[in-house]
Amino acid sequence: MYSPRRRTRSISLEMLAGIVLLLVVLSFLLGFLLGGRHMRNRMASEEEKEIRTVRETVAEAVSETPEEKEPESAAAAETSSEAAETTAAGETTSARETTAARETTAARGTTAARETTAARETSPARETTAARSAAASAREDAAEAGNTAEAAGGNTGDNVEPRALARGGDAEAAAPQGGAQAEAPAQEAGAAPQEAAVTVETGAAPAAEAAAAAQTAAAAEPAATETGNGASAPAAAETGNGTPAAAAQAQAQANLPAISAEAYAGNDSVSYSVESTVLKASPLIGVAAGHVLSPSEVDISRPEAYTQVQAIKEGDYVYGRINGKSWQPNPDIALEDLRYVKVLHYNYDGNIQVGELIVNKDIQQDITEIFEELFRQKYQVSSMHLIDDYWTGTASASGSRSIDSNNSSVFRYSGRRSDGSISGHALGLAIDFNPQQNPYVTFSDGQPHWSHENASAYVDRSAGLPHMIDHNDLAYKLFTAHGFTWGGDQENPKDYQLFVKNR
Repeated sequence: MYSPRRRTRSISLEMLAGIVLLLVVLSFLLGFLLGGRHMRNRMASEEEKEIRTVRETVAEAVSETPEEKEPESAAAAETSSEAAETTAAGETTSARETTAARETTAARGTTAARETTAARETSPARETTAARSAAASAREDAAEAGNTAEAAGGNTGDNVEPRALARGGDAEAAAPQGGAQAEAPAQEAGAAPQEAAVTVETGAAPAAEAAAAAQTAAAAEPAATETGNGASAPAAAETGNGTPAAAAQAQAQANLPAISAEAYAGNDSVSYSVESTVLKASPLIGVAAGHVLSPSEVDISRPEAYTQVQAIKEGDYVYGRINGKSWQPNPDIALEDLRYVKVLHYNYDGNIQVGELIVNKDIQQDITEIFEELFRQKYQVSSMHLIDDYWTGTASASGSRSIDSNNSSVFRYSGRRSDGSISGHALGLAIDFNPQQNPYVTFSDGQPHWSHENASAYVDRSAGLPHMIDHNDLAYKLFTAHGFTWGGDQENPKDYQLFVKNR
């Protein structure tokens, strides 16, 4: 018999079973979704970790010094990047692979660029080192050749500096009045870097053969040598410590205008040897004191580039000029305490002229700085020749002859005075400067007395004539600023030409 109650109970059980089944399915789906999300989060975390690893590797490769770590960093970066790409290919999506590939490409590009830059920076340094080594080797070879020639008796012993001739070739430029020496060929010009050591040997060869020998020797030097107009550039040598600043200085020196002068073409063969005594080279090597230069031959804004400083040693050309004259063996001043200096100055005609002095090494810097500034200001100096060009047998008489020619000079050894004192000139610490316009005046009886008649117009210091030194004069200001005292400030005598630096 059909029972409605039993039918209702059966339907209720079926609904309950359906609901339970639905809940089970929903639970399974929920667990699946949650598990998938966790998996995605885990995969994303691993992806970010791998990308950070690649970026850190690239940063390390970029931060390391190119000269020391570049090859190792590049290899490490490539290896790490390839490993990251392999891992990413197996575990991450194509997006991760693309990102890693871009990072790797950037690292390789940066590394390659840094390697190229390092190579470019290293190349000039290697070239500079090679050039300096070649220069040193060439100088050593030249020194050995010179020593061999001297041992064989090839040196005539006439070690004097060649005096440049005027462009016409028939007279010495601005030669001093009397006492002139025959000086000779192979005038060197052009550019020589600072702190260079130069050796030029012509031996007993005629002028043409000497020029050919100079060209041959120049071929072995890393610096170019010009031979136009009989002038050759002093060989470029080492400059300081080979730094870029020193290289730039050498390059700037090489761009100086060439100084040309006619070579002496007489029959006398003269050996010109500067050797290793040059402490500061310049285009004035081989150009004689008194030689007048045209403005086109000089960079007037850089007088310091033309200053030449040279130590003096037995056997060189300066020693040959002064030995037995202004210098002789003595207990007061050693040869190594003296310096031969060449500078530019304007003469009384307003022309640029070469001057020379021998000074104590203690005032070498003072003298060069003073005359470089005088040149910048176009201050005029009559002439500057060694006292030996006026030598008459004694230091006193030769000094008087130099003053008669209005010549400015420094060193002349005269021994000690009767009271045991020694003059500033004898030690290379005093200069007679434009002596005609600035005479030595005594007042023994209240009246002025002076020895040189050419100075008569300049005894009255109120006359205000050109080249007279007073407290407003540039020479006075520069010398006193460098610690010199002026003889014009003495009571009696008044030595208006004298500047001396006391020890």
